[in-house]
Amino acid sequence: MFTSLDWGVLALYLAGTTWLAARLAGRQQTIRDFFLGGRQLPWWAVCGSIVSSEVSGVTFVGVPAIAYARGGDYRYLMLAFGAIAARLVVGYLLVPAYYRQEIYSPYEFIGNRLGPGALRLATALFLAGGMLAQGARLFLAGLVLDAITGIGIPACVLLVGAVSVAWTWIGGIASVVWTDAIQFVLLFGGAVGTLAAVAWTIGGWDALVEAGTRMGKFRLWDFTLDRRTEFTFWCGLLGTSFLNLGALGTDQMMAQRLFCCRDARDARKAILASNVSLLLPVILLTAGVGLAAYFEARPMTAEHAALVARRSDYVLPVFFLEAMPAGVRGLLFATIFAAATATSTLSAMAQAAHAAFAPRRDAGKEGGVLVSRLLVVAAAVPLCAVAIACERIEQYRDILRLALWMAAYTYGAVLGMLLLALLPARRDARGLPWAVGYSVLLILALNWQHLDAARALIVACAALLALSGAWAFRRSPERLGVSLLGAALVALVAFGRPHLPGDTGGHLKIVYPWHYPVGTAVTLAFGFLLGDRKTPPGAGSINMVS
Repeated sequence: MFTSLDWGVLALYLAGTTWLAARLAGRQQTIRDFFLGGRQLPWWAVCGSIVSSEVSGVTFVGVPAIAYARGGDYRYLMLAFGAIAARLVVGYLLVPAYYRQEIYSPYEFIGNRLGPGALRLATALFLAGGMLAQGARLFLAGLVLDAITGIGIPACVLLVGAVSVAWTWIGGIASVVWTDAIQFVLLFGGAVGTLAAVAWTIGGWDALVEAGTRMGKFRLWDFTLDRRTEFTFWCGLLGTSFLNLGALGTDQMMAQRLFCCRDARDARKAILASNVSLLLPVILLTAGVGLAAYFEARPMTAEHAALVARRSDYVLPVFFLEAMPAGVRGLLFATIFAAATATSTLSAMAQAAHAAFAPRRDAGKEGGVLVSRLLVVAAAVPLCAVAIACERIEQYRDILRLALWMAAYTYGAVLGMLLLALLPARRDARGLPWAVGYSVLLILALNWQHLDAARALIVACAALLALSGAWAFRRSPERLGVSLLGAALVALVAFGRPHLPGDTGGHLKIVYPWHYPVGTAVTLAFGFLLGDRKTPPGAGSINMVS
């Protein structure tokens, strides 16, 4: 049971973090201060903020659940190869390109090179994808808090949302970065403390290793070429690299921090040093192995067993409740609560909306800061609504996969737009509505082809796109054919009956990490083929710099 002492520890943490972040953030006088921190934030604080946002409560609770589950092991670490590769590309290619201009987001970069329509389209994709993916993360916070307090997931979501709004309101991105940097320390301390607590309760490190070896939990490598298995070497190296490029290079929630450094060199230091985040999954997977050993020897109560049977992500909070003393339990819970706050999301959504729809001439006025703060509040309302709605999604049994699956709808499309903007053979944004539309519909078809009503709706949308393309490209038979090809591709995935090994029920099975390169390739290819040749003002080659 969560005691008054535990609540006191959580309240003390929240109050202390709020006070310290407000002191460090200073007074935000302009929009540049509110959204870029005046471009004066130290790279090491930005690095800590990147790690805290990337890890989040999804990782802190979801990763131990992967190792705990029947058949779970260390193969999740295969995804690290793509994370490392993506950081190198972001640090040495994207960061120098972004710092050549006074921009606030990757979407402004896309807009400067492809046109204002591309800016608004990329912003809309980010807002939609952010609501889905980050709503799933906020749902996790409510899930964990409800498991401990029993006050209900909606009430818990609103509590975390209120704290997130308060922290973002105080000092904009500077406050977000400093609270994240504090949470970085708490995350690593909490992860190590969780592992130590689990190992202590089962008899020490040797007992944990013996149990993990006996249960086959330490399997790491998997080189199989199976498109239905997510944690393989090839899926990690190829599929997850696109996921991380989208997250770190085009998702404003993460990329916004890179614009807050003093220069491109500091931004590169921050993104490369953030590889330290890859240590956390190792620690948390090992804790998950210990949880499997602990509950094998000490079965959980019937009530808690029912919770874990429904959602495996409950296993870590259940351990806190059953095995940890008051006070310690509150401190460990504060770690999860801190990791699940949505400050990064709210700041990024407010900035992206402001850049796309508000004039930049207000950037030096204090009134613009008030508008920005109101946008933070406006972003929190639909985000909390999506989080509460996630409770009804039953296709995915664990929240980590849910969050990554949600992001797949838009990450590939935005990354494809960014790559199109970087191409030496320039195109304008004319073909992007169809390229993005076919990309999103294709990923929807891959996820929902098992439901007749869903795939009928998806194909109907593709047909409408094709009809609009028939009018737009009526004087260009080649482009008309390309547009029709996109609609046919969506229909083939939605209604096709492939005869491939492992496909059941006539549906094409491809796990979510592969959705990212697929969405990227579709957007890039159709955007290039349907666009007009154009050299926008200020366009030029993009080179890697030291």
